Amino acid sequence: MQNNKLTKYILIVFTVWIALQIPRLIAVPIISDVLNGIDDGEWMYPAILDIVVAILSPITIYVLWKKPNTYTWAFLICYFVISIIDHGNAVTAAALAKVPQTFIKMGAESGGNVPIIQSVIDLFCIVLLFSKGIKAYFNLNQN
Repeated sequence: MQNNKLTKYILIVFTVWIALQIPRLIAVPIISDVLNGIDDGEWMYPAILDIVVAILSPITIYVLWKKPNTYTWAFLICYFVISIIDHGNAVTAAALAKVPQTFIKMGAESGGNVPIIQSVIDLFCIVLLFSKGIKAYFNLNQN
C-alpha cells in the first residue's frame, strides 16, 4: 500500500511540474521580437522549444493519467529530455546574447539562472521514471 501511495505522489509531482511548463508559451513574443530584429537570433531555437514543450504539456498530463503504458513512459522521457535541451539552449543564448525584451518587461535581468534549476528538476523527473513503483504503474517488465 505504501508503494502505491508513493507512486501516486510521484505522479502528482509530475503533473504539477508539467502543468508549470504551460507558461513557456511566453516564448511567442520572443519569436516575434527575434523576427522583427528586436531580440538577438540566439533566442529563436530556445523559444521554439519552449513552445513545443508548452503545447505538449496538456497532452503529456493526459497520457500520464489515462494511458499508462510503455509508450507513455518513453514519451515522458522524451518530453523531459526536450525540456532539458531547451534549458541548455536558453543558458547558452543568455551567455551569448542580450536578454530578450519579454524577459526585461517581466523584470528578469538574465535568462540563464532559472533554466539550470529547471533542468535539475527535469533530470530528477527522469530518475523518478526509473523507480520501481513508476515502472510498475506503466506496466514495464520488471525483469
